[in-house]
Amino acid sequence: MKIIMLYGPSSCGKTTTINMVYKKLKDDSQAEDICTREVVENNDFKAIIQYNDQKVAFFSRGDYSREVNRIMTDYDKLNCDVLICACNISNILPVRRLQNVYMNVYPLINKIEANDADNLRAMNEIMALI
Repeated sequence: MKIIMLYGPSSCGKTTTINMVYKKLKDDSQAEDICTREVVENNDFKAIIQYNDQKVAFFSRGDYSREVNRIMTDYDKLNCDVLICACNISNILPVRRLQNVYMNVYPLINKIEANDADNLRAMNEIMALI
């Protein structure tokens, strides 16, 4: 499973960017729901869609490293090809320690600011990795 992780401090736009990627993929007529989008808290959500012959999973609640690690395991067991997730910068080290256990590729996209230009830049980086 390829994991594309956005990391950064609280309120820097990680969830917003993941929502943008989800909506862009869903707007493509070839994307279909496998696991309906479920809001887990505030704007944070989880979902799985089929896109271009890949199972693409989303998890935007990255404030707790245990949850991020658990979701990596869960989505790996569901044979997802790609996981796009968030991780708060304060939790990145525990997640990095597990990178060799759960994934083959581990691109990290550093979210710097909560603004439209940075969100668009990060979304385009993610789209290029899918």
